[in-house]
Amino acid sequence: MRCYICGRSVFKKRTIKTLFTTILTFRCYACKLKYPTFQIEQVIPKHLGLFYLTSLFKEDNKFNLLAFNTEISKWFLRTLEKKQPEDLILWLDKIDLKIIELLDFIAKDIYILSKTILTI
Repeated sequence: MRCYICGRSVFKKRTIKTLFTTILTFRCYACKLKYPTFQIEQVIPKHLGLFYLTSLFKEDNKFNLLAFNTEISKWFLRTLEKKQPEDLILWLDKIDLKIIELLDFIAKDIYILSKTILTI
């Protein structure tokens, strides 16, 4: 496989047990060390519930988010376990106050995953 950030080939060490299994790798080891994720949780009250904002990075970047599929899938699984049927899950590249104001009267609780943190 190729790294989604730098484009280098990624090889995983295999044994007899893992020879015929699929091992998905989206980033090379160097990019994992160079670009770690800092999942920051923010909770903001809204009209009839809460906004749960989770950001992957502290600053804005131009990465292909497919490189962080393992972190994103873990977040989605955790969120699906704790959300109620009437809650909403969104995945947005950027989040700002205008979007928060537009979503204020929708659903009970809203879980949002974004690339960067919300700055007020």
